[in-house]
Amino acid sequence: MKRIIIIFLALITMLGVVGCSNNEKIDATSAIREVAWNDLTENQKKTVVGNWKSANVEEASLREITAVDPDNGELPTKVDHLYKVIFKTKGDAMLGPIVAYRW
Repeated sequence: MKRIIIIFLALITMLGVVGCSNNEKIDATSAIREVAWNDLTENQKKTVVGNWKSANVEEASLREITAVDPDNGELPTKVDHLYKVIFKTKGDAMLGPIVAYRW
């Protein structure tokens, strides 16, 4: 009986840890979306379909970046975490989506 109680308590503890870490990931993803949205110009924001909360966030690599860092005018050489935020637009068929990189 003791063994069943210990296993049950361990299972509840693990579920709590997994649930909390998933919420932190969702919060981080939402923050990345919002920062990328705030970097867009007003004209770019007008073309986005839906709102900033519906943008896809994916992990990316430095090889994908083709534009310079607006803060210093250079391509970054190393980053710990790089994310690609993809906003669907009215012009996706011709121009593709707006893609913003955040690190």
